[in-house]
Amino acid sequence: MRFYSGFGFWNEKELFSEYLEEGEFVVAGFSYGAQKALIDAIDSKKRVDKLQLLSPAFFNNNPKFIKLQLNSYKQKKKDYKRKVQRLTPTAALTSGSPVGIKSSMI
Repeated sequence: MRFYSGFGFWNEKELFSEYLEEGEFVVAGFSYGAQKALIDAIDSKKRVDKLQLLSPAFFNNNPKFIKLQLNSYKQKKKDYKRKVQRLTPTAALTSGSPVGIKSSMI
């Protein structure tokens, strides 16, 4: 399986193990990684039997939409960081791989 992580995340594949199908011809991704998985599946010269998109991120390139999102984030930056830290598991999972978000992204 080829798995693509979400923007600023690493090793979160473990969180979705009960939903992901393992296989040589499976491509999967979470959030922004779902977009990368879709592009990989479309552009791939290799066989793809299943494409699994988990909570695919939506990106709108409209400048007004981007400005609105950035302003909302800036106004509530501390609340956003607290929510992300609370929702992001940082403890090691059964595999021993830590899951979390890159501190440079907060």
